[in-house]
Amino acid sequence: MVLNCSKIFTQLLFYIKRMKNQLFTFYFIIAASVALAQIKSSDIVNLKNTKISSIACGLSTTGSCSAPNLIAIGTGTNVNPSTSYPAIYSNWYKNARHQILYLASELAAAGVLPGKISSISWNIITINGTTTYPNFSIKMKCTNEIDLVPTSPFDSIGLTQVYFTPNSNITTGWNTYNFQNAYVWDGVSNLLIDVCTDFTTIYTNNSSSPYTATSFNSVKWVNSDITQACGLNSYSSGYTTNTTYRPNIKFGNCDDLTSTGEQIKQTANLIIYPNPTSGEITLNIDDSNNAHEYSVYDQLGREVKNGKLQSNKSTINLDLQSGLYFIAIGNRVAKIQVIN
Repeated sequence: MVLNCSKIFTQLLFYIKRMKNQLFTFYFIIAASVALAQIKSSDIVNLKNTKISSIACGLSTTGSCSAPNLIAIGTGTNVNPSTSYPAIYSNWYKNARHQILYLASELAAAGVLPGKISSISWNIITINGTTTYPNFSIKMKCTNEIDLVPTSPFDSIGLTQVYFTPNSNITTGWNTYNFQNAYVWDGVSNLLIDVCTDFTTIYTNNSSSPYTATSFNSVKWVNSDITQACGLNSYSSGYTTNTTYRPNIKFGNCDDLTSTGEQIKQTANLIIYPNPTSGEITLNIDDSNNAHEYSVYDQLGREVKNGKLQSNKSTINLDLQSGLYFIAIGNRVAKIQVIN
């Protein structure tokens, strides 16, 4: 049975507009999944062209970003003392492990696009001890956790290693770690970063890096002169101080659907720019119709704005909070990132 993708999606949008409560939303999601599952493989190309396929978290199968955007999260100027944690570049104890949490809302507000994370950078203001960290590794995973409870075990299930070097040599300023294969972020999950180093020959002091205080427990760590920290999977650090002092970071990022980091997104004869946007976007539609109705939906499928375009090139003011949205024009759907 061959199904008309355009007709199916139009029908789904019709039902979205009539959602009145969360229960109906749940039924809609199930119905949509069943309907889309019936589409023949020959029709999937049409769905890809309209970019309604989901992005799954995990290691990218198409390499990294060719021209990533560098996005900073954290503007604090206070730094960790030489014997205090958290400290990505720590040596007060001979080895350490850190886990750091970023909420999806924080990533979106900073301008991180759903797609590839190709690098991570941490800043060092002062080197207070060793300059070489053995077996330096970075792992990542998408998570639903919203708080790193200090007394709970480290989360070691489903971590994906994105970077490893036998010896990481640090310098003052930003230390950047480029991933051979990027990690794909789905745009809706929170992000957990696991950083670990092996034993140094002797202990010295922690290098000082700037941090920004968060409103939740965003970082946890374990350190030891005797036990290998990277192997303490079920260990609870028990440290309850400074767990909101999250080190400032920079992410290398590009849209997974374009993999080039360009700011103009094109979807089946639909061009939207600027994207990300602070609120106003221009839509350029390449077809013979002069009038188009549009609807904007949030990530829960709720219609948050609608209207009618009077020409093939129109500018609209979204006037929405920061986050990820979807604009539907006929059978065309595109992602929009709003950053206020």
